[in-house]
Amino acid sequence: MSEAAGIDADDDPRDDPRADPQTLRWFIAVTESPSFSKAAAELGIARQKLSAAMLALESGPALFDREVGGTALTEAGRALLGAARIRVAEAEAQAAASAAEAVEHAQALETAPFPITLVAGVTVSKWTTRWDERNPAHPVAVMLVDDAAQAHAVRDGTAACAFVRLPIVAGGTRDSEVRLHSIPLYSEDSVVIAAKGHLIEAADVLELTDLVDERLLSPPQSLPGWSEIAKNPGTPEQRDQLLGLTPAQLIEVVATGAGIAVLPASIVRTFGRKDVIARPLTGAPQSTVAIAWRADDDSRETEQFVGIVRGRTERSSRAEPTPPTERKKAPAVRQRSASSHAARRKRR
Repeated sequence: MSEAAGIDADDDPRDDPRADPQTLRWFIAVTESPSFSKAAAELGIARQKLSAAMLALESGPALFDREVGGTALTEAGRALLGAARIRVAEAEAQAAASAAEAVEHAQALETAPFPITLVAGVTVSKWTTRWDERNPAHPVAVMLVDDAAQAHAVRDGTAACAFVRLPIVAGGTRDSEVRLHSIPLYSEDSVVIAAKGHLIEAADVLELTDLVDERLLSPPQSLPGWSEIAKNPGTPEQRDQLLGLTPAQLIEVVATGAGIAVLPASIVRTFGRKDVIARPLTGAPQSTVAIAWRADDDSRETEQFVGIVRGRTERSSRAEPTPPTERKKAPAVRQRSASSHAARRKRR
């Protein structure tokens, strides 16, 4: 481009921040039309808006030859037209690539497994089956986790939902910073387990006082009131050694005859052994199972899965609540005064 036109030869009109692809498309349309009015009509925008955009683009050298009139270009205008075609083509190619990437990402999400976690003893097949029926290309991926880490995968984004036992305890500062939503689903009784041949095998139902001589291997909170009456509650150090055991490992220790434990009945059924017996306990603590998910997770998939767990049908929607039924006003009952009633009887 010549210096006579007011632009250095090294200047590239595409570097001008004012020359965005949209404005350059309009500029190209103007050059291909006999007048600004016709170009505006073809673009579907107001004539004034198009003129203002061209004036902003023309803040440097003149692009249109006013002496010739119409949409004739100056030397600077012709230089910009060549650069504009290149830039618009690049922008369209980039937009097409971004759109293709977005479609590919969306398709990947639709076929990727929907990850959930659960603790031992929780059965979720009725919910996962319904999900798979509605989303055959996006099946549920179930991961079994320890009770101590029951919400970790949801908090770090590895899983979308978690089936947990309440309460949910944060495992550290980072965990406590991630807020969770949870919905209690059901509660189940806990049972006392001991090695086969233990004295409790002779009982049909146990009382708390039947366990005063026993060594409790599960955490003291699993059997409220036991620590106050137990003859040998053990030292904190001894109890700490058992805290890291998984339910399966705890049942294995019980099988050696080292002591008793109190666990939810479903866990005992899951890891049941022939050398371990279980007995119900009067007033046994209950274990509440809940579904949990991140409070900042507003994805359609998580909302749909939680809806399935809560019993929503495929046609139901949180966004479309059932409209309230319009009540019909009952007809007014005509009230008679005592005097009018007496006058009526008198006429008879």
